[in-house]
Amino acid sequence: MAKAAKKAKGGAGSVQKKGSTYATLAILVATILSILAPPLAMVLLAGLLPSLAAFIADRQPARYLTRTIVWMNFAGVIALLSGLWTGGISFDRAIEALSNPFSWLLMYGAAGIGWLIFYSTPPIARKMVDARADKLQKQLRERAKKLKEEWGDDVTGESR
Repeated sequence: MAKAAKKAKGGAGSVQKKGSTYATLAILVATILSILAPPLAMVLLAGLLPSLAAFIADRQPARYLTRTIVWMNFAGVIALLSGLWTGGISFDRAIEALSNPFSWLLMYGAAGIGWLIFYSTPPIARKMVDARADKLQKQLRERAKKLKEEWGDDVTGESR
């Protein structure tokens, strides 16, 4: 029993440790990026605010909400970053990109799609599981009916 409790405690600690490792890595990358390419860091910081909000709001150990929001939000931000990268990295271009409402729509809209995915996936999955269960139940009833026809009422196991 003590081993099971210790194992369960270690499992929860490893999830927490994994999350802190990601946070440490993100801070390290942000620090290096802000030193080497401040305009990119400025756009990245402004664009990833929905991800920060999701990280603060998500209290589940596996952090599925955070994962969904971060990846979708990053997909929206990377489009702006690639434009800065190919057109020349400068503060003027970064401010130009951040002053464009379409840029904000792209970055925050992608994060909004992440929220939509997170909240719409469980009901869709539930409907699929229910449909599969209904189909299996129908197949089992048909099988039981065939067995009853072949072997008689004794195969049902019901007492008279």
